Amino acid sequence: MRVVYTMKERRTDSLATVFVDRILGFVGLFIFALIAVLFLLVDKNETEFLPFMIIGLVIVILITYIFFSEKAYAFLSPLISRLKILKIGERINRLHEAGTDFGGAWGPITLCIAHSVIIQATLAVAPFLVLLGMGNFEVGLLPFFIYVPIINVIAMIPVSLNGLGIRENSYVILFSRVGLDGELSLAMSLVSFFIIFLFSLIGGFFFIFYRRR
Repeated sequence: MRVVYTMKERRTDSLATVFVDRILGFVGLFIFALIAVLFLLVDKNETEFLPFMIIGLVIVILITYIFFSEKAYAFLSPLISRLKILKIGERINRLHEAGTDFGGAWGPITLCIAHSVIIQATLAVAPFLVLLGMGNFEVGLLPFFIYVPIINVIAMIPVSLNGLGIRENSYVILFSRVGLDGELSLAMSLVSFFIIFLFSLIGGFFFIFYRRR
């Protein structure tokens, strides 16, 4: 949908814009999650999520660097060019050429990452408000800033539809550490997901209206 909004004359530029937006969002997510994991390390000496977050952040940063850097991409370009099926190699090369235009814009890139971190903080507050709406005032806000970004990273594992099931199990397991019942954690996760889905649905209606104009 974002490609449709941004596509005017060159589809590759539109794809590059969406790709940059998505990958910088991942960088912000992993940074926020890594901060949460480091807090667990310092406060409770828990290290179970630390290797996963570090590896994930390194991979995302590496992909970002290769995408923005012409010198780094030059090492992979000959290999990618060999992908002839559906012209995948050619399309990736065109996508990289469009993406290099963002390479020197470190100011906007930094702002995008900061914006992503703020969004992750907002996503952590949302289930906390849901829990308050359910009448539970025993769990403070801090565990949500710690566990929700970790859950969002875990939910990215592509083994279910939009993370359903993985997200809910993660809520039950992690929030049991702060004394929250499994049934309440499950309900909180599902209600939070439904609220996000509802707002996405509202955006879909605006998209339909926009296209008709």
